[in-house]
Amino acid sequence: CRILGAYWEAVPAQAKRDFLVKMAMDLAFDASSAQVRAAVLEGFAYLLDTYAAHAFLAPLLPKLRVLAFDSSERVRAAMASLLAAVASVRGIKVTDLLPRDDILACIATGDATALRTAKALLPSLLPRDKPSREQMAHLKTLIDASPAAAVTVARAAATVYDLDALAKLAARVHRAVGALGSKKRARDEQTKDAETATLEVLCVLVRGLYESVEDHERPAVDEHLVSLFGTDGTLAGALSFRAKRDDAWSALCWSIAAEIPDSVSGITADTAWEALCEDIPARTATAIVWYLTRRGAAAEIARGAMAAFAAASSTKARRGKRPAVLHRAPIHALEALVSLGDGEQADPKVIYD
Repeated sequence: CRILGAYWEAVPAQAKRDFLVKMAMDLAFDASSAQVRAAVLEGFAYLLDTYAAHAFLAPLLPKLRVLAFDSSERVRAAMASLLAAVASVRGIKVTDLLPRDDILACIATGDATALRTAKALLPSLLPRDKPSREQMAHLKTLIDASPAAAVTVARAAATVYDLDALAKLAARVHRAVGALGSKKRARDEQTKDAETATLEVLCVLVRGLYESVEDHERPAVDEHLVSLFGTDGTLAGALSFRAKRDDAWSALCWSIAAEIPDSVSGITADTAWEALCEDIPARTATAIVWYLTRRGAAAEIARGAMAAFAAASSTKARRGKRPAVLHRAPIHALEALVSLGDGEQADPKVIYD
C-alpha cells in the first residue's frame, strides 16, 4: 500500500481497483493470520492520505466493518486507527465504514482500543464547542443508546478536554444528576441503568479534573467547582435517592464525594462514619473508606475496624459462632483500606463493576 500510495498516478486504474478488491474481499478475512487482517486495515488507513484514492476506497470500506469485532486485539486496534483516519478526511463518513450502533458497541467494551476509538470520534460523539443544551443532548443520546459507551466517551473527554471545558461539562452533568431525584415516577431497569451511567459519567469527569492538576493546584480547582456546581448538596440528595436500593449507585456517590469539596457534595465525614456502622456491602464500604482516606482518616478507620472486630470476636468466641461483624461494615472497611493501599486511589469502575 505504501508503494501504491507513492506511485498512485502511475498505476493503471484497473490494476489499482483489482489490488484493493483483493485486499478487502480476500486478505482482510484471512482466518489463518491476524497480522494479515490488521495489515489490510493499516494499508487502507495509509491510502486515505492520498485524496485520489478515496473514490476507490469508499465502496470497499463497508466490507471491513466486521473486523471491528475481530477476536484479535491487533486487528481491533487497526480498525480504531482506520476509523480515526476516516474521521479526518472529507467525502467519506465514519458511518460508511461502521454504523453508529456498531461504533457504540465497540466503544462500550471500555478497553484500550475502545478508548482510542472514542478519542478519535469525540468531536462527533460529544462535541466540545457546542452550546450547553446541545452538548447535553449528545450525552443523553449516548446514555440512552449505550450507557457503557457513554462512560467510555466520558473517559475520552477527561483526557482530551482542557480543564475549563471539562469542568463546565462536569457541572452540566452534576445538574442532570440533581434533577434525577425530583422525578417522581416508576423506574424500570433501563431507566435505572441510564441514571447510574449519568452518575458514573460525573464520577469519571470529576476524577479527570483532579488527575490533570498537581496537588498544590487542587484548592484552585475546588474553588472553581464551588462556583460551577453550587453548594446545594446535590450529591447528598442523590445518595439518599437510591442508596438503600442500589449498591452501585451508592458506591459511585461516595467515589465522587471523595474528590469534590464537602461544601459542594453536602456529604460530611460524620455521614461517612455513620454509614460505616451500618450493614453495607463491600463495594460501598470501599468507596466510603476512600472518601475518609482522602480526608486523612485512614489510621482511624483501621483502629475502628480492628476494635469492632476484636469486640465481636471475644463476644462470640465462647459460643463457637462466626462473629456477625464478618458480615458487616467494619471488616469490609478494613479490607477496603488494605486494598486501597497507602494513598492509592480507588477506581470507580472497579467499584461499579
